[in-house]
Amino acid sequence: MHFNKIITALGLIGFLLYGCADSAKQNNNIPPTNNYITRQAADPVIYSNEADTIHITLVNGKARLKIHKGERSHVNFSFDSQDYTKLNANLNSNDSLANIRFTQIGMPDGNMDGPFDRAINYDLSPPGKYTLFVGENQMAGDPWGGIFHLDIELSR
Repeated sequence: MHFNKIITALGLIGFLLYGCADSAKQNNNIPPTNNYITRQAADPVIYSNEADTIHITLVNGKARLKIHKGERSHVNFSFDSQDYTKLNANLNSNDSLANIRFTQIGMPDGNMDGPFDRAINYDLSPPGKYTLFVGENQMAGDPWGGIFHLDIELSR
């Protein structure tokens, strides 16, 4: 009789585990988003892929983004300079040893400039679409992945 209780309890535990595992499988059917940026509703962090270019919409010449970058990856940000002539941008991370910097800036005429540090002040001439390239300094420091902030302010 004691043996029957053990068998019944084991069967009940197995049934409960099977039911819990089945519901967990159903939650994994998350529809894909776009190929550029994945946002999670309760989380304001932008998770980027290796080949991303994140298009920034500036409000009164300003933007602030919170980005997650993987180790050894690069994140690109593009924006339209409109009628602004000066760029002031900064990269900030809670990790003071984060190996992250502006590696280059791409200009509307196809020219490139860089590398830079965590801050960049740049004249925006000619007007048009600019791209900021963010990555690691491959000559110094270890590969770094984590969350950082990008602050951009354009002025005339």
